Amino acid sequence: MEPVVRLPPLRVMQWNVLADGLAQFGDFYSGTERVQADVLDWGARGPKLVDAILGASADVVCMQEVNHFEDFFLPHLRDHGYDGTFVAKKFSPALKYGCLPDGCAIFFRTSRLQLVQKDVVLYPVPFMAVQNQGAIACRFKDLRADREFLVATTHLKSKVGKENEQRRLSQAQSLMQMLVDLTRSSGLPCVVCGDFNAPPVSEVYDFVQRHEMGLKSVYACRSELTSDEVGDETGAEEKIDWARNGGASSEPAYTTWKFRPTGEKKETIDYIWMSKDKALCASKCLRLPSEDSLGGKGLPTNAMPSDHLPLLCEAVWN
Repeated sequence: MEPVVRLPPLRVMQWNVLADGLAQFGDFYSGTERVQADVLDWGARGPKLVDAILGASADVVCMQEVNHFEDFFLPHLRDHGYDGTFVAKKFSPALKYGCLPDGCAIFFRTSRLQLVQKDVVLYPVPFMAVQNQGAIACRFKDLRADREFLVATTHLKSKVGKENEQRRLSQAQSLMQMLVDLTRSSGLPCVVCGDFNAPPVSEVYDFVQRHEMGLKSVYACRSELTSDEVGDETGAEEKIDWARNGGASSEPAYTTWKFRPTGEKKETIDYIWMSKDKALCASKCLRLPSEDSLGGKGLPTNAMPSDHLPLLCEAVWN
């Protein structure tokens, strides 16, 4: 009998990298003092972002607020075996600061994955509103497993208020319909990453987790840790209990943390969603850093070049 060959897990990364321009003019404070300009400058942040991405050794990297795709991320990551695709916002807020438009990107390791198909959806908007947000969906073939799966990334409408909440819900509905259409005949496993600008207790989160697509938030399915395991092991891995229900109350305390003149914002709005009851299952995720390990004064910092934390998980084929 031939021995069973276990494939290395697929690693998936999610990160809103904070667009050039939005960093320098974003009114970021470190506690009560402004974040220093040299921390926010693209020349300082760009290399740190790439170093963190390469250090994660992910097979798929989903990113938002990318506005140096062609001139920075793509050439640097191609040097390390990645390729990628990108869709910019037509009316990016970065434009008013003289910077390139930001958008969503998906990078993939070419030695492991082959891009089979790419689809883009632009979300519908109310009459006279600007159509700016959308999603990218990539169908990949895992060359090691000879199996296919779908990866999508999105960045939903920001800002508080009932009108914007309804816009986000409408966008989430369009996203999920796109996924239904792309997987209806194939039944492919699906991975959805993004900045949803919606906390766990929100209509958007509730809609996604209850949808017929059957997605589960990976970080909400982390195994319960004992007191000895919790600690502050930045970069440690946590096991995923895929049979666990998870849900809003099980999400991390925050995935973005910033201080501005209007106050502190610390909440979870970034997610990695995966199909439950499918052939590809999450097995581990990266433990997120504690407040103390980040310096206790919000993001970005010298060590963390975005106002969002990167999420990282591993998934295995059944």
